[in-house]
Amino acid sequence: MRFPPRRFQKTKPRVTRRRSTHSGPLGKAKVLTAQQFDQAAEMALSKSLYGPRDQLFIMLSRYGGLRAREIATLHVEDVTDATGALADKIAISKRGAKYGKARTVRMHPNLKAALEKYLLNSKITSGPIFWSYRGGPATSNMVQKQIKSVYTLCGFEGARSHSGRRYVITTMAQAANMVGASLEDVRIFAGHSDITTTAAYVEESMYADKLVNLL
Repeated sequence: MRFPPRRFQKTKPRVTRRRSTHSGPLGKAKVLTAQQFDQAAEMALSKSLYGPRDQLFIMLSRYGGLRAREIATLHVEDVTDATGALADKIAISKRGAKYGKARTVRMHPNLKAALEKYLLNSKITSGPIFWSYRGGPATSNMVQKQIKSVYTLCGFEGARSHSGRRYVITTMAQAANMVGASLEDVRIFAGHSDITTTAAYVEESMYADKLVNLL
């Protein structure tokens, strides 16, 4: 017996999961040097009325390794303790963390000083820390554009909002064993669920050619 063709049977499309390469349409964001980040921070401070805000965008990226969305969604409560004083760690809440994975990031002294000055001058005591010129809370797109505009003014081609995050992860990974830490500690700091993701951020160092001499 011949059966009629199954023309109307619905089939589920086959989904193929693509492994993340952490590269946008323009490739990986360029990793800058510490001196270039300092230059960018100074450029941000002098370029406009919103210089202090944009300078903090750069510093949160460079010292904290924060993503643009994590920067945009920071609240005062995320950086202060129960008494309202500035804390030693930043709480990345579920509202901004990738995949909703909250974590804490220890604050670099330079970042803490800049953040304390910003909050004091802006008189922001609760809620969102960063705002747009239109009066609404900052968005990740705005943070990305502002950081990229500063890098463009500095002449840093290929540098974007993720450049700071890549710098932090690379620097920590290369120096971890010197302070008794490991790549696992870097993974936790970065908020990655898999250590292979952390490894994908790490750039080759200037000493790579010397590794063979250790054998």
